[in-house]
Amino acid sequence: MPDYFEITRCLADPVTISPWVSSHIFEDQLLVFSERSQTIFELNPSAAFIWLCCEKGMALTDITREMCETFSVSAMTAESDLNAVVSRWMSMELLEKGLGEEIVPLVIQETEASENNPLVGQCYDLKMAPYKSFCLRLAGFDFLMRFSHQEIEQLVTPVFAHLECSLTNQPVIFDVVKIDNQFLIVNDGLIIDVFSNPAEITPRLSYHVVDSAYRKIDFLIAIHAAALSLGNGCVVFPGNCGVGKTTLSAALIKAGFKYFTDDTAILDRKTRSIVAVPVCLRIKEGSWETVEEMFQQSLSVTVHGSSDGRKIRYLAPPEGSFAQGMVVGNFVKALVFPEYSPESRTSIQPISRLDAVHRLQECGYDVGACLNRAKVVELLDWIKDVDCYEMSICSLSEATSIVRRLLD
Repeated sequence: MPDYFEITRCLADPVTISPWVSSHIFEDQLLVFSERSQTIFELNPSAAFIWLCCEKGMALTDITREMCETFSVSAMTAESDLNAVVSRWMSMELLEKGLGEEIVPLVIQETEASENNPLVGQCYDLKMAPYKSFCLRLAGFDFLMRFSHQEIEQLVTPVFAHLECSLTNQPVIFDVVKIDNQFLIVNDGLIIDVFSNPAEITPRLSYHVVDSAYRKIDFLIAIHAAALSLGNGCVVFPGNCGVGKTTLSAALIKAGFKYFTDDTAILDRKTRSIVAVPVCLRIKEGSWETVEEMFQQSLSVTVHGSSDGRKIRYLAPPEGSFAQGMVVGNFVKALVFPEYSPESRTSIQPISRLDAVHRLQECGYDVGACLNRAKVVELLDWIKDVDCYEMSICSLSEATSIVRRLLD
C-alpha cells in the first residue's frame, strides 16, 4: 500500500470519466458501460457512490470527505479506498487523468473465419462460368451461390436445400472456387476466406452467409443462441459451444416447436423480435447417436469439419418446422441459459435479469462490437420484460416439457 504522502498526492490529480463510458440504472443497480471494451460493469454500493461523485465533477479530496461522512470511516481509510478504486478504473480506461481527451473511435474487431492469408481482401474476377449455381433465401435476403467444381456443389447444396428459392431481389453473391489445393470464398468479387481442407467448405460458407445476413439487419443484439417457438413467443437459449443448445433444439423440433436458429439469434432493433435464420443444425460428434434416434435417416451422412477440428454432421429442419424472416409470435418470452449435466437432474431456476445481461456478454462473439450507449439503454429496456432462467439438462424429454410450460 502506498504511504500517506503518495495517497494524498494522487488524490490531488484531477480525473474525468472517459468519453466512451456511460452509466445506467437497472433494477436499482448502477451499471457502467465501456463502448471501447464492449463491457457492462456492475458497481457495488460504495463504488457506485464514488462513480456518481465523479459524474458530478467533484474533486477527489471532496469525494474523500463525502465518503467519511456517508460510510463513517476515517480519512485514511477513505483515501486509501478511493485511491484503489480510481487506480483500477484508470487501468480499465473508465477514468482518465486531467480533463479528458477527444473520443477515440471504437475499432471493431470482426470475427475471422480464415487464417491470415495475403489473398484475403483482394478482388477476384471469376474467369470461367461456374459449374453450378444455387439460390436461397435467409432472413428475408436472397443469396446466389456459385461453385467452380462439382465436389464443392455436392458438399454445399444438400445443407441449404431447405432454403432454396427463386430469385426475386438483387442477391448477395458468394463464389466458392478451387485453385490448385486451395479453396476461396468470394463475396461480391472480394476474397473473404482461403483454406485447404475441403471438409471446411460448408461450415465456413454457412458462417459467411449468416454473417452477411445479420449485418444487413438493424439489430439490437445478435446472440450466440438457439431460438424456438410455439407461435406465442420465442424461448432463446444463449450459451457457449458445448452447453447443449443444438441437441436441445433438435428435441424441441421433434416435439413440434418452430425452429428459428441454433447458433445466432438476431433481435431486430425496431420490433424487438427474433429474425429467423433457420440454417441446418450443426450436430457435433458427441450428439450424433442421440439425434439419429430422434430423426432416423435425416442426419446427413457426410462429415464436415470446423476450423477448430470438430466433426460436424448437419440436420436439415423438416419441412414446415422452421420459420423464415420476420413472423408473428417471435418476440422473446424467455431467456434460458442451458447446461448439459448428465450427473444432475433436469431442472430450471429463475435468475435475475442483471445476471442474464452479464451472461449474454459471456456467451458469444455476436454480442461484442455492436453495442453503444444508445443500444445499452434499449437492451436494458427490452430485457426488463423478459423472464430469465438457467436450466440443467439431463433428460431431453423432461427439458422439452419444461420449455413447453414456459410458453403456456
